[in-house]
Amino acid sequence: MSLSKHRPSDFPTEASAAAVDDDYLILTLVGGIIVKYPLLYFQELAGAEKKDKMAVKVFAGGKGLVWESLDVHLNIPRLLGFTEDD
Repeated sequence: MSLSKHRPSDFPTEASAAAVDDDYLILTLVGGIIVKYPLLYFQELAGAEKKDKMAVKVFAGGKGLVWESLDVHLNIPRLLGFTEDD
């Protein structure tokens, strides 16, 4: 589900930080907005060791997330429900 059909011009689509706890992927967006996603949404992370899940890094100027040891990459604007045209 997307937040809006079109992204408000002042809504950030870049992350300044990312973390994983036992149940959630937690994104801190530029500007301080915090968004949490249940880990159950990410089949790529299912069954992974806790240490591997927690090793998430922000890359691509805040537009992406990577778990290098799992070879998993996520696009943050798409995760937020936006397309490249928004």
